[in-house]
Amino acid sequence: MDADRTLSIEDTGRSVGAALGLNDQIRSIFERLGYEDDAFSAVSAVWSAVDVSAYSSEIERVAESVALRDCWQQILGDVLGEVPVVVLTAGIPQIWRKVLERHGFLGVPVLGGSHSALDDYVVSARAKGDVVRALRDEGWLVLAAGDSCVDLPMLAAADAALFVPDSKGSPALRAALADMKMASVCHLIVDEQRFDDLDSCLPSDVPQLIFQGGMNIAN
Repeated sequence: MDADRTLSIEDTGRSVGAALGLNDQIRSIFERLGYEDDAFSAVSAVWSAVDVSAYSSEIERVAESVALRDCWQQILGDVLGEVPVVVLTAGIPQIWRKVLERHGFLGVPVLGGSHSALDDYVVSARAKGDVVRALRDEGWLVLAAGDSCVDLPMLAAADAALFVPDSKGSPALRAALADMKMASVCHLIVDEQRFDDLDSCLPSDVPQLIFQGGMNIAN
């Protein structure tokens, strides 16, 4: 699953970037390069130019304020110990490790990287899809969850996908999913807002979806 705006409503990278005055620079990179690997490497270079102590201080501040969506607390509580769960983030992994630990989910690995002094690699949109395909090649059935076009390769490569819209309904991802006519995607109901006509599933449905091996139980 994705992290920012999927596990919570917050975009934690944007919060850290705002405090450090980096958001305009980061946004311009993605506007120029799109969601290609080079863009994520360039953004990592921006983060890596920040003093580690200042970067770490903002990580601590932001991580303390982030709350997991209630639905994910319910889902993770029901499935952990039964199936592996992995968070793939193109954001700042240290924040999500702290957030998950604070909510009692210490055993959930977070794969990601932003600052070269702290991380060994960067996770791009393409890398998210590569991880899913590698898991499927090993024989796993994969359910993926995400909110943006950065998550599209991951959602498209999975056996089944959960669309978790942001506060604006994730219009770019919604349009991309519609163009792809993915039959295996459903809208995870995280609040009362609906922006689409996708099949929907409740948080209480997700463990059944997982335990039945991706069988479509959307309603």
